Amino acid sequence: LNSNPITNNGTFITTASTIEYNGSAYQGVSTGNIDYRNLRINNPEGVSVYSFFSSFTVTDTLSLILGDLELNGSTITLSPTGYLVETSGNTIVGSHPSGNITTTRIINSPSNLNIGGLGAILTTSSNLGSTVIRRSPSVQNNLNGSSSIKRYFDIIPTNNSGLNATLTFKYDDSELNNRPEGSLQLFRSTNSGSSWTLRGGLINTSTNEITLSGIDAFSRW
Repeated sequence: LNSNPITNNGTFITTASTIEYNGSAYQGVSTGNIDYRNLRINNPEGVSVYSFFSSFTVTDTLSLILGDLELNGSTITLSPTGYLVETSGNTIVGSHPSGNITTTRIINSPSNLNIGGLGAILTTSSNLGSTVIRRSPSVQNNLNGSSSIKRYFDIIPTNNSGLNATLTFKYDDSELNNRPEGSLQLFRSTNSGSSWTLRGGLINTSTNEITLSGIDAFSRW
């Protein structure tokens, strides 16, 4: 990478701040001892987490205005009040399987709730309790002899049985990975992606969503 713009040798206080990466060449997002409040990606050449396999927190809003954010195997944590905002074609990307963006929330009987803006929209009359939503842009394999688009979700609620839930799985056209969009269906794995079960779902290519109802329990999708 051509830059690590922020060198922090002390305490970086980000209260009420917005930090924007808006260069005209590929940039690195600094992570050393930094928790961002508002982080904006506004670079058409894209940006990448500067340090491989690092981690940082966004406490308010992570906005992808222009350009992708490459995870480099790192973890971005959204605080319980944090939110991800993406625009079409400008997304979280990354090929390393450890890269992800995650949040943990207390969720009670959600109705069309897009948790943290990550794109997993949940509906159930059950109280899920403390729930981890983790999204990764890496491809999953062994799906009836094929591979997935460049997105999967791990959904891990405390209460995870008899849910009768509905999941709407959002995606971006840039993540299709040469899969025929009109044929997309949901698969479920209960062993971290070692094997998969086809669950189907209703595809809406206009809104980039796949919806499946009658889900008894969550795991990897």
